[in-house]
Amino acid sequence: MDIQTQIQGKTNIKPIEVTKLVRTCDVCPSQWDGITKDNRQVYIRFRCGHLTIQISEPNDMSEDAAAKGLMVLDLQSADVSLGRIGFSELNLLMPDFIHLPPGESQVVDWWVRT
Repeated sequence: MDIQTQIQGKTNIKPIEVTKLVRTCDVCPSQWDGITKDNRQVYIRFRCGHLTIQISEPNDMSEDAAAKGLMVLDLQSADVSLGRIGFSELNLLMPDFIHLPPGESQVVDWWVRT
């Protein structure tokens, strides 16, 4: 089932404009954290062909606010063997109401500290 089919019947979907996106995990699961234009946290996760996007309430910058927030996309791919995607693949999966920035940032490996 494609994304457009899954969101059919939902009305008044306001566009979500992500202004900053940081890749926080480069392996399975692929994960990104971000901020929207209206100051919401965004949590994007892709694992086993399953893409989810959650957002926090506006101005809620508490830890895990997006991961505990509103699920705005829940998409299961036909290929459950997919565990990792890159930014370009992520862009291809985005529905019309979610706008990503032109690029992503990478988090420095947090476990490699001196």
